[in-house]
Amino acid sequence: MPYIDFDWYRDVYQGAEVEQKSFYNLALKATKYIDKITFGRVDEVDENVKYAVCAVMEEMQKDLNRNGIAAESNDGYSISYIKNNGTENLYKTAKLFLPPELLYRGV
Repeated sequence: MPYIDFDWYRDVYQGAEVEQKSFYNLALKATKYIDKITFGRVDEVDENVKYAVCAVMEEMQKDLNRNGIAAESNDGYSISYIKNNGTENLYKTAKLFLPPELLYRGV
């Protein structure tokens, strides 16, 4: 179950990148990504976690819109593709909102 619903995304976060028809799928993927990078330590879904899910979801939408293309040039016809499937950007985005104790990788 995603940590957010469309009304929270639209009204509180004031998101506009993700359309309602693709919201549930992206929200579920973003929630699972947050669970992965926090090692399942999200016990309470507070506003920081919800904001992180929204921001990650919008990054995922941007990656889908670009079809994996990072840059394109007409002059010599050149295409550069996103490395690491964009996961580096997802982590940086989530890190803006999540507290350090959820992202801690030590024991």
